[in-house]
Amino acid sequence: MLSVELYEQADGFDRLAVEWRDLVDSAQGGVFLHPTWQRLWWRHLAGDAQLQLYAFREGTTLVGLAPLMRLASGELQVVGGVDVADYLDVLYLPGRSCDVFGKLLDTLAARSDWTSLSLQDVPEQSLTRHCLVNAAGERGIAALEEVEEVCPRIKLPGSFDEYLETLTSDDRHELRRKMRKASNRRGYRFTALEATTDLAGSIEEFVTLHVKSSGDKATFMTEPMRRFFTDLAAHGEELGVVLNFIEIGGRRVAGLLNYRSNGELWSYNSGHDPEYNQFSVGVAIFGFTIEWAIQQGLRVFDFLRGNEPYKYDFGSVDTTVHRIRLEHP
Repeated sequence: MLSVELYEQADGFDRLAVEWRDLVDSAQGGVFLHPTWQRLWWRHLAGDAQLQLYAFREGTTLVGLAPLMRLASGELQVVGGVDVADYLDVLYLPGRSCDVFGKLLDTLAARSDWTSLSLQDVPEQSLTRHCLVNAAGERGIAALEEVEEVCPRIKLPGSFDEYLETLTSDDRHELRRKMRKASNRRGYRFTALEATTDLAGSIEEFVTLHVKSSGDKATFMTEPMRRFFTDLAAHGEELGVVLNFIEIGGRRVAGLLNYRSNGELWSYNSGHDPEYNQFSVGVAIFGFTIEWAIQQGLRVFDFLRGNEPYKYDFGSVDTTVHRIRLEHP
């Protein structure tokens, strides 16, 4: 029989942090479910949402965690929202998913302070898609599941040459050409930063490139979002943050903000200086980062949410994330 604890204050992130990190590792939950990432998101971007962290225990062992928040509408969602988190879920130890969802639904049914539960960005391979829907059905609750978005991914081979051979001839030619165009510039350098001191000292340059890239990205980078990115860099080693840059003539002209997660590289955000468009730096930064990921022995390069056409020029294949929604019984 599982017991449940509810944390409604932000100190719950810290009180559960050690066990939470272990649960993320056991469940291979990824960076967006890491307690530090969630705490930083809550600090900067939660707005007027109200925290509801449900911790499920068997004896003293944490076997599941539902990091939820209640919006002003009364809807419960997973902490992290839909704008900056790409994979979200409820966490549970292997073999305990259905137990955790049964206890969660029984606990929520006894509360009257919510109208609906909406789990967003649930990966296609997650057991949540089966266990939550079944647990709801057993309790006479209708659960609606729908595909929310695609996440294009590349399975990485053992070498960059092997990767290039997986592309169409046109895409292979274009990628090689654009990488050469950038790398042939005087003072070209590609860098990968992973140490916290390097990340903290470079995040502002990345944000500047991000804002320069397009009007949409400038709108996205609000002051709270800028502070969130700065804090991500300050905790970079813990979260697996990797900043990749192309430099030309001593000037950083393109960058990618990535996460190392579960043996994969997740491409989170990009930016480049439009003054250098003629040198194809916006495309080249992806090519050089994929090459670097292969050299690091990583298995997957993940473009994360969105079906922007350029992602498929690199040979990516869609996976899906899902939204599961149910109404208060």
